[in-house]
Formats: sequence, C-alpha cells, structure tokens
Amino acid sequence: MIGPVSAVLLHWHRTYHLLAQIEALRTVPEVKDIVVYKNDVASQDELTALVEMSATLDFRLCYSRENLCTLGRVRGCLEARCEHVLVVDDDLTVHNIPALLEAYDGTKIIANLADDASSKHWQFWQRDPKPYVELGFGSVFPRQFAIDYLAM
Repeated sequence: MIGPVSAVLLHWHRTYHLLAQIEALRTVPEVKDIVVYKNDVASQDELTALVEMSATLDFRLCYSRENLCTLGRVRGCLEARCEHVLVVDDDLTVHNIPALLEAYDGTKIIANLADDASSKHWQFWQRDPKPYVELGFGSVFPRQFAIDYLAM
C-alpha cells in the first residue's frame, strides 16, 4: 500500500444509504478523509440533512447543479486531501477495498468491474455513451489523474 487515501463517495438522492456507506469507509484505516459529491441539485430538506450529517460524521459535501453521472466521481476528487483516491457510490458497499488497496501501486487505476449479468450500467452506457471512463464500483487511482483529465 502506498499510503493514505481520500474516499470520494458519489451521492444521488439516496441519503438513506449514506450512513452505512460512510461507516463502511471508516473501517478502512487508509481512508483519512471522505468527500461526498452530491450529483444533482438537492431539495432544501435533503441539503439540510446532508449538511447536518456532515457535521456529525466529518465529511466534506460538494455538489453539482446537474447530474454528471459517474463523472461526479472524478469531480469529487478535486476536493480530496490525499494524493491517492478511492471512489465509491452511495448505492453499493464495496467489500474488497483492502484487496484494491493492496493491488494499487500508485501508478495506475485499480478498479472493480460491474457484473454485467445483473447490472444495467453497461446497457446504459451503450445507449448514452459518455466521454469519460466508467471507473467501476470501487476504484483507486492517483488524484492527479482526475486533475489532468478535467484539465483536458
């Protein structure tokens, strides 16, 4: 393992999942800070709940005014404090984070792939291709990759 990582948790209108996801990330000793990237405008009630939750659970909240889909994972990396980032989504707990971190050497992306037998993400991408990579459910990479990508 190369050192501490920032976790970027992509969030989209599933506030009820956040507590479990943040608790799971807190069990990983390498995770030193958590950025919750809110994809799309929240209602005032949801935004209030997220701000209150961030005060007690110690995460930074960032958000986009539109749904950026998985590009929100990359945008959230701009707020990360560590040189290396772990990106996850709010609707799936990643159970193999230690294995991802163990395989990561600091020079390339280490990522899970969606199980296309049960996931609709591949079909969605075929219908509506995006100009960015699907990083998978649980990915580790240098934060600089996100910075460089967004500068293009």
